[in-house]
Amino acid sequence: MIESGKTKDEINDREDADSGQRPFSDTFAPDIPELTQPVMQAWMQHEIGETLPVIPSVIVPDIAATPVDVEISSRLLKSYAASSRELKNHPLAAPDLWSSICKLQQHFFSLLEQGNPEALAGYLCNMARHDATIGITQGIQEHDLIASNSDYAYFRRLLIKDKLISFAEAVGAIRYECPEQGPWGEHLHSDLDNLLQTLEAHVGISLTPPPIDGGLLKIPAGEGLFHDRDLHAQFAAWSMRALVGPGAAVCEIGGGVGRCAYWAQQFGLGQFTLIDLPHINVLQGYYLLKSLPWNHVQLFGETDGNARVRIWPNAAKDQVSTEEVEIVFNQDGLPEFHPTVALDYIAWSRRISRKWLYSINQESAAAYAQEFCAPAGEGDTKQNVVGTLVAQSDGFQRTMRAPYWLRKGYASELFRVT
Repeated sequence: MIESGKTKDEINDREDADSGQRPFSDTFAPDIPELTQPVMQAWMQHEIGETLPVIPSVIVPDIAATPVDVEISSRLLKSYAASSRELKNHPLAAPDLWSSICKLQQHFFSLLEQGNPEALAGYLCNMARHDATIGITQGIQEHDLIASNSDYAYFRRLLIKDKLISFAEAVGAIRYECPEQGPWGEHLHSDLDNLLQTLEAHVGISLTPPPIDGGLLKIPAGEGLFHDRDLHAQFAAWSMRALVGPGAAVCEIGGGVGRCAYWAQQFGLGQFTLIDLPHINVLQGYYLLKSLPWNHVQLFGETDGNARVRIWPNAAKDQVSTEEVEIVFNQDGLPEFHPTVALDYIAWSRRISRKWLYSINQESAAAYAQEFCAPAGEGDTKQNVVGTLVAQSDGFQRTMRAPYWLRKGYASELFRVT
């Protein structure tokens, strides 16, 4: 088993009898190797060092649903019904990575079809350990893996701290470690509370996430608990404010459970529109209604046109007006869509955005099977590369391309609408 405080040699020389359960189950990711320190280091932005950092963590305890959660769920079910009716008029394209993920979310779909707000509320309070968040935040398989395998749990909290450090380096709150000169391999051993305090002083706001993530693995820092998805969302909102200034309207393609929309409001951006699959809109609506004032959130089918955040299904994206937003943003999405769908989104982005398309995505072009996490064959579809898609589209000029600070293998790109 991996233990923080152990040296590199002690970890890599351990006997098989002491290694415990394998870090990845056969049903979750059969092709990922055992989590030795070299494997972990390959994922990290920062040098681990001779001794593994001590990083506390917690799986957020289950949260009991309240009457408020039931009321929110009732509102979400009404919107989901409206989104489903809209979807019937817009047939889906050929299968892609997300159609395979949807096959694993059948329990969530059954709750939505049942239409029971009490049952849905109990589920959404702890969505991070259920099937709805597979491919988004954590999901049932990864939750069970974290709970049962200490090696994998340690790896996950190491990644979270690594990204918190990268965020602080990106904004200039702390120095950027250099292997050529000066101290190297120190940041991963830094105090979490001090690190967060320094970062918050630099960005000018509290970064404590809303306490609503039942079932999710997080690490404590300051007054809050952090998952890497919190940090990705915070960085995205901070960087968009730096790009377009406060008050600018944003549209996000995809959006996970809505974290970026939440942090965009905290960083002072303007109206934020989320476009996603109808069942993912439910997760976004729950997260945002729990973390923002209710009158700041408009679900699809509702009539309040002055809301700060709008959550709409992909089938209704053409209802966004021409040149309505300053910037269209996508993170962890366009590579996973069917190519026809991805190209359509890019063309649509040119219509609705006055200035910018902003992408933070990987470029692996990895093939994927129609069964999620199953080995891909030579004839299987490959994921898209955003830069290639944009090059095939009219009306864009790339003005920035750089490695993404928080995640190896991801490119941060900014395209001007021409």
